[in-house]
Amino acid sequence: SKLESSEESGDYTFALYKDYAEITEYRGSNPAPTVPDVYGSLPVMSIGEHAFVGAGKTLASVSLPESVVIIGTRAFEGCNNLTSIDMPSVTTIGMYAFSGTGLTEISFPSCLSVIGRYAFSGSALISLSLPKTVEKIGDYAFEGCSALTSVTIPDSVTSIGYFGFGDCSPLTSVPIPGLPLIHK
Repeated sequence: SKLESSEESGDYTFALYKDYAEITEYRGSNPAPTVPDVYGSLPVMSIGEHAFVGAGKTLASVSLPESVVIIGTRAFEGCNNLTSIDMPSVTTIGMYAFSGTGLTEISFPSCLSVIGRYAFSGSALISLSLPKTVEKIGDYAFEGCSALTSVTIPDSVTSIGYFGFGDCSPLTSVPIPGLPLIHK
């Protein structure tokens, strides 16, 4: 879709397309914002590139509405105090989206299908259980998660990228149903 306009409202900047809106920037200081589900008459369907990076030091928790299906590249990168994200309808997590965050655990939505390259690299994840809808885990997706001790991967996963779980020191192997153990 072609970008039609960009508008600021409250703590957010929105990119407006014909059929949907995207949050391109969060300028607020609330450590636990609830993202709106509509802007005007348009559903808010995506979190844009770098959208929450500016709130990196204060952001602790984010609630995304059911309308959001895409988390864009580097959307929350470096938000090291981010420990909770509610994303009930997200199908795609973009590259570096949660890289370097303080997330220790995450409840993935049952509709998630793609986890992008470096999506959680260097984050604080301790355990990981992916839903049966995930098909692709990108290169370096969980690389450098030095606290990660437990991983559950469903048999729906058809592709794990290069070094997907590299440098996760406590993790000795990643069990893939129907496949031999993949060592880091």
